[in-house]
Amino acid sequence: MEQIKRWEAEEAYFGDLSSAYISRPTKIHGLKPGDEALGFTSVSEKGVANISIARLHEMMKSMAEKEQSFFRLGIFAHEALHQVFTNFDETVRILRSLPTNKMMLFKEVSNIVEDTRIEYFANQVFGGDTLAALQFTIKQIYYKSPKLGEETQPAIQTLNALIQLGDV
Repeated sequence: MEQIKRWEAEEAYFGDLSSAYISRPTKIHGLKPGDEALGFTSVSEKGVANISIARLHEMMKSMAEKEQSFFRLGIFAHEALHQVFTNFDETVRILRSLPTNKMMLFKEVSNIVEDTRIEYFANQVFGGDTLAALQFTIKQIYYKSPKLGEETQPAIQTLNALIQLGDV
C-alpha cells in the first residue's frame, strides 16, 4: 500500500511538471507491474496528452528504490519530450495512408528516429534533475538491453542497431 502511495505521488509530480513543459492538458497513467512497456504517450481526440509510465519494470528490479524513482522520472521526461516535439497529427495521417502490413515497420522506425531526435534536443526543454534522470534512464536501458548479435532475427538486429546508434 505504501508503494502505491509513492507511485501516486510521483505521478502527481509528473502531472505538475507537465503543466510547465507540455502545451496541452495532460494525464499521467501508471502502468501496472508486469506490463512490458516502460512508457508510451499519445494524444486523445480531445487533445489531451496521455503519458503512461511503468511503475515497476523488469529493468528496475535490481535498482534501489531511489534509483527506480529517478528512472521513472527519466521515462516521464522521454515521453514528455514526445509531447513537445512529435507531430502526432502527421504521424496518424501517414499511418492511415499505409497498407496494414507496413504500419508496424513505419511505427518502429519512426519511433527510433524520433527518440534520437528528442533526446538530442532534450537540453532545450529540461535541465537539472529531469535532464539528469533522462540521461540516467538512457544509460540504464542501453546497458540492460540485448547487445548487437544477441538477437537471431535480422530485422530485430537492425532495429537494435538503430536504437544503439541513437543512444550513442
